[in-house]
Amino acid sequence: MRDALADSTRYDDGLRQRLMQVFVDVSQACRDMTIDVSITRLKPNHVRQLRNLMQTVIRSLLSLKAETHLLVGADAQGAPATAVDAAPPMEASKDAAAAGHGEDSTRWIQKLREPTCRLLECTAEGLLVCHAALMDLTGHGKTLGPPSHLSANVALALLPLQQAQAALGAVESALMAKTMPDAVKRDSDVVGLFVFARHVHDAAAAVETLMVKVQDMQRECKWPRLHFPCYPLRKALYRTNAQRLRALSTRLR
Repeated sequence: MRDALADSTRYDDGLRQRLMQVFVDVSQACRDMTIDVSITRLKPNHVRQLRNLMQTVIRSLLSLKAETHLLVGADAQGAPATAVDAAPPMEASKDAAAAGHGEDSTRWIQKLREPTCRLLECTAEGLLVCHAALMDLTGHGKTLGPPSHLSANVALALLPLQQAQAALGAVESALMAKTMPDAVKRDSDVVGLFVFARHVHDAAAAVETLMVKVQDMQRECKWPRLHFPCYPLRKALYRTNAQRLRALSTRLR
């Protein structure tokens, strides 16, 4: 999911397919847990809620598509903490001028670009922290989790995300309160940047809700417990039979 934020300034069909596969895999993992006996710190009802929230995040990430050169990706070396940074105002002004933007369009682009990139960065950081926290909860932090130097403290990443949301919202409100010149309305990059900023807002809100849930799970899930199957019996029988039929057909080939 973090890859979708890092590559949100360009269209990647392969990445979108991987996101859709993750969408399916999340449901699969939830069903696999609730259909069997398990010993874990995660409660089945928490896992179901987590599945719904993660799928909401994936839906919002699938809507992120910016066909504009006004947002650029930093971290060319591909480090784990990939972020999307805003270029300095002077560079942004040169880019806009080179693209044929007028003075009004350039001014609107400069004001909207930096808070949008900052919110993208905080959203990506929030997903990283959620990953670290969930790996810690499941006991797989050392084997499957992120590097040990990454914090699993959700609260530390939640506040910057909320501040970035408020900052972008304030800029959007201030710009929309003004009368938009006709030249700006006809500028496809400005309009595209406004639309992209709105989608970034939606993605950040979904990630914020996910972070709050993960934080609650950190407080409540202290010790491993035995959990019995809680998947609906009728669906469980159908699912088990389907699995056995697939396994049998595979062996017969």
